Amino acid sequence: MSDAPTEAPASDPLRSLVDDWSQAEESRVAEVDGLLEPIEQALGQLVEWADRLATNQQAEAEQREEADARTQAGDDRRRRLEHDLKLARARVADLERMLHDRTEELLRAQEANNQLAAELQAIGDDDPALAAISIDEEAAGEGPPTEDPTDEAANAASDGGVAQRFAALRHGE
Repeated sequence: MSDAPTEAPASDPLRSLVDDWSQAEESRVAEVDGLLEPIEQALGQLVEWADRLATNQQAEAEQREEADARTQAGDDRRRRLEHDLKLARARVADLERMLHDRTEELLRAQEANNQLAAELQAIGDDDPALAAISIDEEAAGEGPPTEDPTDEAANAASDGGVAQRFAALRHGE
């Protein structure tokens, strides 16, 4: 006996079975390839959509950042304007207080002038020389006061009737 393997003759039914099996496998491979092609196309479409979605999300994120920056800038501007408004309101309040104080001061000065005029009128009623100065002359005045407050004659002339009467009283006329 020999140790060499002997080939058995291939039988037709076995060969036929192997050929059928091979054809069936090739058919299944072709069928699977046919099924994989739409899946690969769908996968390609999904990848394209994912890329578009990522691009859109990036654009939306940039738009949100820009909108947030504009909102922040608007908020900063609003805060500055509110601060400026607060300062302006404080300044207006200060000016109103100063105006009120000045008005009160002027009213007090006017009241003092009225009292002085009443006193002068009372003195003038007693003195016939002063009584000749009319109230119209007092109201008319003769221009602005001079720069030298010690010049009584000039002050009397420039201040009008009240000053004249006061100067006349002072000098005993």
